[in-house]
Amino acid sequence: MAVVPTDDPNLPRYPEYEFSPPRPKSKKIKFDKKRGLLQSAHEDVSLYYEVFYPEGDDLSVQKPVIIFYHGIQEHFARYCHVIERFATLGYRVAAMDMRGHGLSTGKRAYTTRFSYLVDDAQRFIEQKVLTAEGMNPSKLLLWGQSYGGLLAPHVYLRMKPQLATDTLGGLLLTSCAVGVDKTLIMKLQTPLGPCVSALLPKLALTPAVSPSMMSSDPEAVKNYANDPLNTRGNLAARLAWETELAFRALKKQSAQVTCPLYVTHGSKDVCTSRKESKAFFEAVSSQDKVYVDTSLYHTMLHEPERETVIESMEEWLKERM
Repeated sequence: MAVVPTDDPNLPRYPEYEFSPPRPKSKKIKFDKKRGLLQSAHEDVSLYYEVFYPEGDDLSVQKPVIIFYHGIQEHFARYCHVIERFATLGYRVAAMDMRGHGLSTGKRAYTTRFSYLVDDAQRFIEQKVLTAEGMNPSKLLLWGQSYGGLLAPHVYLRMKPQLATDTLGGLLLTSCAVGVDKTLIMKLQTPLGPCVSALLPKLALTPAVSPSMMSSDPEAVKNYANDPLNTRGNLAARLAWETELAFRALKKQSAQVTCPLYVTHGSKDVCTSRKESKAFFEAVSSQDKVYVDTSLYHTMLHEPERETVIESMEEWLKERM
C-alpha cells in the first residue's frame, strides 16, 4: 500500500493563525497532508503547495483529484475549512498559492503576464498531480474562487487538447471573476491600460474593494483585514491590464468549455460581476451545467450561510466525481 509521503521539515509553514472559519463540530474532519515547493518556469519564483488526502489513503489506487485556485490578494489557506471537508469525503485535493501570494515568492499580488499564472498551474498539474508518484488521479476537477474562477477556465482550455476527454471532470466556480462591473474610474482607466501597464507596471492604480464588503460576517471581515498574508490596497497597473486581457480572451473561448460546470454567485457581491458570470455560464457549450444564485457577499465560503453553499458543492461533486 502506497502511503502519503512525509513532509520536509525545512519547508515554509503558515503561521499559527486561523485564516478560515471554525469547522462545524458535527462534522468529523480527518485527512492526511503533505507540503512542497514547485519552481516556476518564470522569474525564479517558488510556488508553495499543499496536498490533502483522505485519512489512510492508498496512493496506488486512482481517485478523483480537485485542484483549488484562490482569489487575488489572498491565499489558499483561507479555504482549508472546505478543502479538508472534501478530503474527508474521499477526494484528493491540491492547492497552490499563486506567485506573489501566501507562501509563494514573487512581488506581492502581481504578475508580469496572466499567462505566467496559467503556466504555473499547468506545470503543477503535470509535475505534481498527473503522475502516479504525484496524486494518481482518475479525473481532475478545477475549483476556482474569485480570481481563481478566472484562472481555472483558462487552465482547462490550455490543458483540454492534451488530456483525455473524461480526465477533465469539471469546473466548479464560486464568485468567479470572469468580469467586473466597472466603476466610472475603471472605465476611464481601461483605454489607458496598455500604456500605463508598459510604462508604470507596478503603479497601484486600479481600486480594490474594501474588506468590509467581502462578507456580512464582522468576524470574517476582521480575519480578512488582519491576515498578515493577505495583500491590501489598489491593484498594480500591469496586473489590472493583464486581467482585462484575460477577461476578453475567456469571452472569446467560452464556447470551447464542454465539461460539467457548477457556478454560484451572490447578489451582494461587489467584487466580481454576477452578470458576467451568468453570461459565461450561458456561453459555454457544456450540456451538464448548474448555476446557483445566492444573496451572499463575495467570500460566500466565509459567510454565516456557508454551510448551505458547501453542502450544495458537495452534492454536485458526489453526482459527478
